[in-house]
Amino acid sequence: PDTDVLNIALDSRQILSRMGDPKSSTSFFKKGLVYGEVQSGKTGNFNAVINRAIDSGYTLVIVLSGIMEDLRQQTQFRIESDVIGEGTLDKETERRGLKGVGQIVRFGPQGDDNVSQVVPQTSYKSDFDSGLLDKNFSLNHSSIFVCKKNVSILKNLLFSLQDWIPEGQTKLQLPLLLLDDEADNASLNNLGSKGNAYASKINGHIRSL
Repeated sequence: PDTDVLNIALDSRQILSRMGDPKSSTSFFKKGLVYGEVQSGKTGNFNAVINRAIDSGYTLVIVLSGIMEDLRQQTQFRIESDVIGEGTLDKETERRGLKGVGQIVRFGPQGDDNVSQVVPQTSYKSDFDSGLLDKNFSLNHSSIFVCKKNVSILKNLLFSLQDWIPEGQTKLQLPLLLLDDEADNASLNNLGSKGNAYASKINGHIRSL
């Protein structure tokens, strides 16, 4: 319904207004929390935020999607439709092609080249596991990762991004949007009183990102 589309548009714009300006010449670090009831449209909301963020100049998007592969695949499938515009069409045959927003307008060199094509670094079939660790991806375009909150996956991601840090610097100088879906699941530092000095592994890897 038009009212739902309008609500998503207004909500995502409000969230974007609280984020850092990706074209700023000074560093920024913004944190925020969006919460909603079960089946209340949270995925549609953060996909709208991703689209607005990319249009505004964010070039690296990482979505941490639960601890189970089926949830990660579900999120990847949805992001392919709502953000990327192409990807897996049939989960059984793994047939690929245009989908979702890509059926309305195709982006990049093969379509509207005023809108950059977002390049997925994960797929419905593959998380950022050891098979993708050696993938020669580039940070010279808008990239999106959909990853599980898994120690080895997050470590692969950290190693790969670290390879792109210029010599003599300690971090990448590019605007990153990190979305932690269901942030109360696995992300919290659960070491109790030790948490003042130490971080649990997943929590520590998220902080490192």
